[in-house]
Amino acid sequence: MREALIEATAGVATPALVVDGAAMERNIAAAAGFFAGTKAKLRPHFKAHKCTELMRHQIAAGSTVGVTCATAWEAEVLAASGFEDVLVANQVADPRALGWLVNAARHARITVCVDDVRHLELLDATGERFDVLVEINVGQDRSGLEPGSGLLPTLAATRGNLRFRGLQGYEGHAVLKADREERAGHVAAAAGILSNERSRLEDAGIAVELVSGGGTGTYDLAAEAGVLDEVQAGSYVLMDASYATLGLPFEQALFCRSTVVSRQGDRVVLDAGLKALSREYGLPQAEGIAFTSLADEHATGTTDLDLKVGDVVLLVPAHVDPTVNLHPALTVVAEDGSTERWPVDGRR
Repeated sequence: MREALIEATAGVATPALVVDGAAMERNIAAAAGFFAGTKAKLRPHFKAHKCTELMRHQIAAGSTVGVTCATAWEAEVLAASGFEDVLVANQVADPRALGWLVNAARHARITVCVDDVRHLELLDATGERFDVLVEINVGQDRSGLEPGSGLLPTLAATRGNLRFRGLQGYEGHAVLKADREERAGHVAAAAGILSNERSRLEDAGIAVELVSGGGTGTYDLAAEAGVLDEVQAGSYVLMDASYATLGLPFEQALFCRSTVVSRQGDRVVLDAGLKALSREYGLPQAEGIAFTSLADEHATGTTDLDLKVGDVVLLVPAHVDPTVNLHPALTVVAEDGSTERWPVDGRR
């Protein structure tokens, strides 16, 4: 299929992101099928690809309860594009970003995460109605109240234009653990924390509508733990070299089309560097090439393949989310070889 992708995208200037449309649709169907049989439903994460057209395909497959996003800007893009239930799975404090949330809330139901009274004050001062999830630190040690915090009932109280909706706990520290049993242990610990926090609120007479969390690397474990009402998986739809190591039931659908610009002995240089690929989780991968470095415009590696200057190579990014953010569009190749250009309209 990769040769077919190269042929179908002939004429697309490199470096450029190419999507195997059939693999993408199979990934979407696999996720929808899994969540059709669980209490927890899927709230796919927009940050993985920032493409509203792709998100429409994910929602159309069913078993979803809305969309997750990472920023207020993404929320505004999603709301303006017709998505009706959007969760901003982070805290928002910047004045301009709060304005984007207001714009989004005029078109959609917007839920925002908080972990400080100041977040509530800032949201309420906008005069717009928002739903709120209180984030709990379940081990990632980024945002979130510490378990057992006395501040939880205060943050969960109704305030002005704000309505408490539930809890969020994201086990981001677990999603890429190579050992499945280790991932399962982290998920179980996170589920226990969230269950206890939910019980604390309910014992205080505060209703908890939902508990949200999870990711691609823990989607099934988190759903099966029984505490989450929705799972925020995102990378499953396109995948990357990092998630490919975990044995998940999803296929690689995203590639970076690149061109050989130099070949000296066993050294090969391609025209896709740091401006086209994120190196957060390592170097890109390609069949038969061992990459050694990324520079601004170049990927360098060694190979014994018969590659010549001008040949095209499909690279697998190490991390899908920041890689897609570097590109204005995805070239999606259908099974019949036809192509469509889908803007990455949520990038900023």
